[in-house]
Amino acid sequence: MVRTYRRKSTIGSYSRQSVHDAIRAIKGGMSLHKATALFNIPRTTLRRRLVSDCPGSLGRFKPVSHPEYEDELLMHAVEMQQRFYGISLAEFRRLAFEFADRHGLQHPFSKVKKLLVETGQPISCLIIQN
Repeated sequence: MVRTYRRKSTIGSYSRQSVHDAIRAIKGGMSLHKATALFNIPRTTLRRRLVSDCPGSLGRFKPVSHPEYEDELLMHAVEMQQRFYGISLAEFRRLAFEFADRHGLQHPFSKVKKLLVETGQPISCLIIQN
């Protein structure tokens, strides 16, 4: 793994707060061109956010469940690990299927295997930021 990686792109390098401030300034009477220069946000991004308040996503994958449900699954896995009963990836996938099925969520799980279908989509619960 490269230890000295530097990001080569500036896409999405602005904060949500600065976008919110720019939109508020535009609605307050500032021109789109001036807000683009002042807040350093692309004009197309501001135009898109003016039409719809949806923040958009940076990527092609959509979350399967609500963040509260994912947090609950994560806390269960961490608690089991702390009790020295670690959960394998297959067991965690089965647990995620049972959880989604029990709560009536739409999911990409296989009803036959009762596991998460291998779509290349990462399970966001397994990525823990330290």
